Amino acid sequence: MYRVITTIGRCYMLTKEYMKQVYIDTSVLEGWFIKLMKEEDPEDIRIIKFLRNHEEIKAFISPFTVAEIIESLLSDNSRIRIRPHMRNYENIKAFTKMLLETTGLNVLKYETKDGKPGFFMSHRVADYTAICKSVKDTIHVCIAEHENLCFVTHDIKIPLLKSLYEKIITDTHLIKAFEKE
Repeated sequence: MYRVITTIGRCYMLTKEYMKQVYIDTSVLEGWFIKLMKEEDPEDIRIIKFLRNHEEIKAFISPFTVAEIIESLLSDNSRIRIRPHMRNYENIKAFTKMLLETTGLNVLKYETKDGKPGFFMSHRVADYTAICKSVKDTIHVCIAEHENLCFVTHDIKIPLLKSLYEKIITDTHLIKAFEKE
């Protein structure tokens, strides 16, 4: 089945088959952590329910996503309110492990060069940053592009990058593409 998705004056075709391998942006996962910290059921988050019910979709995050989650949970200025006494690395690792175990997300493996692990940095990082004005968002898009994954986001700035990398959709678009007609 095809869905026509129009953004920023561009129109292109995505197939459900194409959307079966996705890279999940950190912005999509924030709601899970917010509910967890409020002691609500984080599984109520629509995208998490969707991914758990659609095993045919392989969803990935990267080690950079994990680092961004850790930064956010340790920050005093985060949207994710974590109690100060819980704001330590051991608790944060436990929350991140819980996210992976309960959502079925897969962490992309580091690449190796000369036997040492690391990750790929695109030569387009400066171009992408100039457009969306965020190096963190740019790194996520570059990872998705390098892995040839559909990038799923909440972030309103990232669709500006569609002129350089068209495989960007919102979580709402992903869910609608798999809804029964």
